[in-house]
Amino acid sequence: MTHLNTDKQTNRITRPLNQSGKINLATILVLLNSLLVLGALGLFVYTKILYKRPPITEETERAKLALLEKAPEFADAPGIFQFEPITVNLKPSEITHLPQEGDTNQLKTKMHFATISIAIELRDINYKGDLELIRPYFLDKLILLLAQKSFNEMTNIQGRYILKTEIIQMINQLMKKSVVTNIYFGQFTVQ
Repeated sequence: MTHLNTDKQTNRITRPLNQSGKINLATILVLLNSLLVLGALGLFVYTKILYKRPPITEETERAKLALLEKAPEFADAPGIFQFEPITVNLKPSEITHLPQEGDTNQLKTKMHFATISIAIELRDINYKGDLELIRPYFLDKLILLLAQKSFNEMTNIQGRYILKTEIIQMINQLMKKSVVTNIYFGQFTVQ
C-alpha cells in the first residue's frame, strides 16, 4: 500500500522511493522479461516434448475410413410392422339443403368414412413384440383420432402429413421411447 505524504510548506505530494531515491524500472522490466521467457519455454516444452500427436499417414487414415464403413448407421435392424386395414367413421360434415316441409333453415349432416391400412417402420425389428402388446391401445387411439378428422382434412396432402406425424407421436408415446421412424399408408380411401 502506498502512502502519500503532503509537505505543508510546498504543497507537494511526495512518493515513497527506494533507498537510492529512484523507482527501480529496470527490476520491473527484468521480471516481465523473465516471465515471458518462462512462458515461451513452457509452451515449447509442452508442444514439442509432452504432447505427442501421432503422425498422420495414409495407412492410419485408410484404417479410420475402413472403421467408418464397417460401422452401421444404426446398430439396430430396422423393420416394418403391417396393420390390417381398418374402416372408421369420420367427423360428419354439415351441408345445407333447400327448406323441407316448412323448415326455413334445415341443416343436414353427411357421413364420411375412411379405410386405412398402415405399415409402421420400426427403428429396430426387436420392438415388434412390444408393438404387438400395445396394438389394442393404439387401434383405440387411432379410431378416436380419425373420428375427430373431417373429410377435408383427410383428402388433402397437408392433412395426411399431419395424420402421419400424429400417428408416429402416438405410437412413440405408447411405447415410451422413440421406436417409429416412419408411417406408410398402404390403403387410404376416404368417402
